[in-house]
Amino acid sequence: MSPEIILRPAEEKDCKLLWEWRNEKAVRESSFSSEYVLWEEHKKWFQKKLRNKNSIILIIQNSANKEIGQVRFDMNRNDSAEVDIGICKEERGKGYGLHGLKMACNYIFKNSSMKSVTAYIKKDNLISLNTFLKSGFVNTGLKKFKGYLCYKLFLNKNE
Repeated sequence: MSPEIILRPAEEKDCKLLWEWRNEKAVRESSFSSEYVLWEEHKKWFQKKLRNKNSIILIIQNSANKEIGQVRFDMNRNDSAEVDIGICKEERGKGYGLHGLKMACNYIFKNSSMKSVTAYIKKDNLISLNTFLKSGFVNTGLKKFKGYLCYKLFLNKNE
């Protein structure tokens, strides 16, 4: 059974929460940019993402309307989007990532011209890899991405 969650577009009020999640140790270790992000730097990045029509950040909330994660899509000119997902430390392992990823991909396919979604996952991040595989992504194998050996996965829109 899937956990009850809803998705909503990110708002200015989410800036601090996303900054806190981004700087959590395990998140930094699985990220392609593992250094601590300063508040002012994050604030500029977040505001730029909110204004960018090719970027969508969705906030995952549980049944009590508590923010528990985020899914971000960066869309390109090839009708494809790169996805990034994160679940807050206290809520990991409860199925929110799998369910949130599925819902977010359905959302992006329904509300944009995107025909595929791509994910890059560091080789050692097997929990994330399994989440993407269980949500229907296809593993195309190991590739070099941003200086790291990563699994490249994709999901095509089901028409």
